[in-house]
Amino acid sequence: MRVKPSEKISEMVALLNKPDRGPVMVFCNTRHSVRQVIKGLHENGIAALSVNGSMHTKDRYSTLQQFQAGTDDVLVSTDVASRGLDTKQVKHVINYEVPSNVSDYIHRCGRVGRVGQTHAGVVTSLVSRKWEVPVVMKIEEAARRRDVISGVSANIKGAHEHRWAQAKLEQDIAEEIHDAY
Repeated sequence: MRVKPSEKISEMVALLNKPDRGPVMVFCNTRHSVRQVIKGLHENGIAALSVNGSMHTKDRYSTLQQFQAGTDDVLVSTDVASRGLDTKQVKHVINYEVPSNVSDYIHRCGRVGRVGQTHAGVVTSLVSRKWEVPVVMKIEEAARRRDVISGVSANIKGAHEHRWAQAKLEQDIAEEIHDAY
């Protein structure tokens, strides 16, 4: 969906207010965006959980368990939840922000259409910036042609090791500060 940045929350609220929508995962590029989306959803009466890489592992795990159990059926997350989460109940993925690379887009969208799923999956990307258009077009064109998507790195771990190391360092420092008090 092509939308103005100022219309993203209202468009997402409209998508989430559809009857029989089922569980939804909303992906953002930053923790700040996750906080903005959660605030916007709550202001519009939509309960949602959030997960991001700066959370303690046990807190992320607990939140993901709540989502998996159906306690809340909207999860707003950074890409920390785009990999390694085996969900069969997710019916809709919303890319609140389009990721900057095709690999992350594919992993996000892979949360729907899982093996063993009994329902169709839907992916909606809220496109509001010029640079997002080529990423989405590249994927759509490859899907229509049933073709390989060029430029997709299979080395996800290598591509994100620096980011993970930085997040781990920040978490360790936060825990040391917490323990000191």
